[in-house]
Amino acid sequence: MPVARFKFTSEFLLDAFRHHQRQHSAARFMALAHRFSIGLCVVMGTVMLLMREWETALFFLVLVLILVSMLLLQIEEWVIRRQFRKSPFRDEDLTIEITEECYRGRSATQDARFQWPLFTRVVHFRDGFLLYQGPSLYYWLPSSVFEGEADIAELEALLRAKIANHRVIEPCARAHEGTGG
Repeated sequence: MPVARFKFTSEFLLDAFRHHQRQHSAARFMALAHRFSIGLCVVMGTVMLLMREWETALFFLVLVLILVSMLLLQIEEWVIRRQFRKSPFRDEDLTIEITEECYRGRSATQDARFQWPLFTRVVHFRDGFLLYQGPSLYYWLPSSVFEGEADIAELEALLRAKIANHRVIEPCARAHEGTGG
């Protein structure tokens, strides 16, 4: 039975959020849009130099576009951190047990069991798994929180057996790969 143990911190939550964003097709579009907007700002800056009467307006517009495009992700992460401070689960030590029957999460304040039919899909990453209940409720299981390679292999087999909808973003890494453990 794979068992994961970790502290539920804002950084853990942000890691889950980043993985959710990374696998989402809209995130890839937004990354392209971000690159396009920076390119557009460079072009607009060049035009600004050529059109002296619009210099101030174009400079301000270019500056705003650059700042907003650079800060969007940081603003979103700041909001997540700020909201997490009020969470009753903040900084709790969690234990997740994955069995043939269910996904079970335990801490000092909770003991939750989720039967496998509740999970609608799983996304495999190099460094862990996102388990979804519907389109936007997800649970992040990084490989690093499991005890060893055997747990990761067993977890992957259980997820494939219990959740029909799979998406592989990156091939699965083995436990503690790249962490020196």
